[in-house]
Amino acid sequence: MKTLIKKIFILYLFTFTVHLFAENKLSKEWNFRLVTDAAYYPKSDFVPGDDHFAPLTGFYDLFVFRITANAEYLLPINFGDHWLFEESNILFQTSGELTPITFRTQQSFIFLPVPFFELQTGFALGLGWNFGSIISLYEYNQVTHQYQKLSTFKNICLEYFIKATLQFDLGAVLPGDWKHVLMVMDYKAFYRGLTNVQDDTIYTWQATKGLTNGWQYDSNIIIGYQLPLKFYRTGFITEFTGYYASSAYEQYNANFNGGFCTISISPFFQIKFEENNTLSIILEFSSRRSFKEPHKLDSEELTLTYAGREWFFNRIGLSWDKTF
Repeated sequence: MKTLIKKIFILYLFTFTVHLFAENKLSKEWNFRLVTDAAYYPKSDFVPGDDHFAPLTGFYDLFVFRITANAEYLLPINFGDHWLFEESNILFQTSGELTPITFRTQQSFIFLPVPFFELQTGFALGLGWNFGSIISLYEYNQVTHQYQKLSTFKNICLEYFIKATLQFDLGAVLPGDWKHVLMVMDYKAFYRGLTNVQDDTIYTWQATKGLTNGWQYDSNIIIGYQLPLKFYRTGFITEFTGYYASSAYEQYNANFNGGFCTISISPFFQIKFEENNTLSIILEFSSRRSFKEPHKLDSEELTLTYAGREWFFNRIGLSWDKTF
């Protein structure tokens, strides 16, 4: 990615974002959050062929966790006395994320003009390294068709994003503790890439193989129900991710299908132990490319022929959210 640094000011765009459900009112000038995430991945071997479901084939494939610290500065803005604008705010947010294989920091500007809409702009920088058997920062060798290590401090992962979110709570229209049907729709466009590599390089970042520099999208549709109990929320998250241009994979695109859209469907549950402590549990069923030829390793896929979509059970995720 030769020109990525030169584009830093050009690609710093207006971005739109949202928390899982952001109906919680911000009442302090400064807000601090600490989020601890953990995910367990069982093993599910690849199965060749057209659209199908791949069963679990092993108890364990990967376990990962991360800790994210967030600081937000709240700046109220005045759009008049109308009830729709009485809680209009601007948030300046800084976060730092640490995992066993990466460190990532993000700076965001969040605009909340009305209760059901959020806007955000920002950028992130990350460093990756390899820990034990967990591969975080590798480059795909086009000759050997294998991944090889990259230098941590010469290869910074940069991201610029733009996102829009609409959210709605039926309880805001029909008051009552048992009428909180929640709906969220968001759409994020972002450019992510590694410095010090060519734009057509295939690499691994945060244990995900088959990435390349380019514009991507990430969209979520969330439908949930909120209860006035410790068992606080439940519902489903549907996520769509992919690259805008399949040409990002250049010579591999014809067979690999670089424009493939990954779809995930995840039931979730939230337990609120007290006002400032929430535990979220997510069960994720995801999809990946299926190929005509049988294979065992991710590193083989760029040389295979795309055949369809393979569904599988991806992970069990836990997230502890502590606010201060």
